[in-house]
Amino acid sequence: MLEQRLDIAALPSSHLSLLGPFEISCQNGTSIEIPTKKNRALIAILALSPNRQASRERLCGLLWGDRNEDHARSSLRQSLAVLRKELGRSAQDILQFHDDQIKLHSVVIDVDIVLRASLSTDMGEFRNAAQLLRGDLLSDTSITEEFFDHWLAIERRKLSDAAARILENLTTKTTGAESVQYAKRLVDIDPLRESSHRSLMLAYHHEGETGLAIHQYEVCSQILRDEFNVLPSERTRELRQQIGSTQSLDTLASHVSASPHMVAPGALTDEEFQLIDTLTFGDRAANARAQTLCRRAMNAHPGDARPIAILASLMHRLWLDNVDIDDGVLAEASTFARRAVELDKDNPYCHLVLTDILLLQRQHELALKHFDRAWRLTPAPSKLTAKKAHLELYLGNPKKALVIYQEARAVDPCFNEHCYWSMTGLMHFALRNYEDSLQSFAKVTDVRGWVEAYMAASYAHLQQFKKAQYHALRVWQLCPDFSIAANLKRDPYLREEDQQNAMRGMTLAGLSQPM
Repeated sequence: MLEQRLDIAALPSSHLSLLGPFEISCQNGTSIEIPTKKNRALIAILALSPNRQASRERLCGLLWGDRNEDHARSSLRQSLAVLRKELGRSAQDILQFHDDQIKLHSVVIDVDIVLRASLSTDMGEFRNAAQLLRGDLLSDTSITEEFFDHWLAIERRKLSDAAARILENLTTKTTGAESVQYAKRLVDIDPLRESSHRSLMLAYHHEGETGLAIHQYEVCSQILRDEFNVLPSERTRELRQQIGSTQSLDTLASHVSASPHMVAPGALTDEEFQLIDTLTFGDRAANARAQTLCRRAMNAHPGDARPIAILASLMHRLWLDNVDIDDGVLAEASTFARRAVELDKDNPYCHLVLTDILLLQRQHELALKHFDRAWRLTPAPSKLTAKKAHLELYLGNPKKALVIYQEARAVDPCFNEHCYWSMTGLMHFALRNYEDSLQSFAKVTDVRGWVEAYMAASYAHLQQFKKAQYHALRVWQLCPDFSIAANLKRDPYLREEDQQNAMRGMTLAGLSQPM
């Protein structure tokens, strides 16, 4: 697709720069001023959309998401009228309108060049793309629209990953001061990325700057200590110890690029990982077998973070399925998850497991920090959109959570319908939209006790007590040992009023004592 989008570079075209300050010029090279920030954002959305086009509905949702549909469409019409004036004679060449679609046309975009180079092996493309990395996407454009902010965060992450791939190639394929400069830029992209620090340490070492290499290790250590209160990974510590020794540069370089997940005797195979993912939900026996596999792998390879993180996840799932068991299980899961992060801070899965556990422990701020780290490390962060929606729900932002969750389903044709309707029901409940909550819960095919409990609470808040009692009875049938307190342990609301609202509804429905 990128190749097709870049074919227009051979034709007379306008030029658009989105990395760093926003810049656009017409075909003769004359700069075009776009002072309206929302119009800059609109152009960026078109430029980064498939086929460089977007529907009016999508533009309204991202740029005027807090307004009703009529108001949002009116705002878009006004914005487009202003944009045509700003573009002047170039408007007819740059903007095309087809029914409900708006398309960006005949424009060479710096983002396309960078994305294409990130998939290349050509040094010339790497160097050209590196010159275009002037800063973050739309660094001088900020608007107060939370849905646009969410979109921008995803796009910035994607471009940050592309930039990192380009700079990694340039760091390893150049020498001397040039390699050092590329490695410094690599660290600047994401100071929390340990592999970038290792690249810079090695670049300094190649230059004979042992002191600077060791200093960079100390910088890395301080950042990780300040952000997560953890030490650098074993690979980074070993590189620090071996810099300046008699070991060859090839041996040192292995600490930058070697994967910690090579399958060795006793390690978990990919098939076993898949087996664990499919067996553990709601099945205590399968969970126990999976834990045994993980502990075997941990004993054989104590430096491998994956089985440790998976063990933590298994214990976390066990606790969720049986919240009446000892909370020490969750505490032990937290210990294993922290250990996994310490072993491999560049593994997003480790951070996600720790995020889930910290959230249940009501450590919301720290959970958000580890989720943000996973987001930065994930090549395709859009896959984490549903997880982000969960976080926003429990952080007290149910409206934002609902929009994000709907977006996650829209981009994933295989989205789990059971999860979608049960979570949207929970989000509507948190918004106090009880009728919408009931409509969502009614579409859940695999109904569980907690879903029936929230349906009972929704009817109770609507003062439809007969229906509330019916669903309360269903709760007792599904979960004879149900208790409101145990059920709400699964929902780690940050805001006390959200917790109390759920408790009050369930109490009104008669769930405070068995029927």
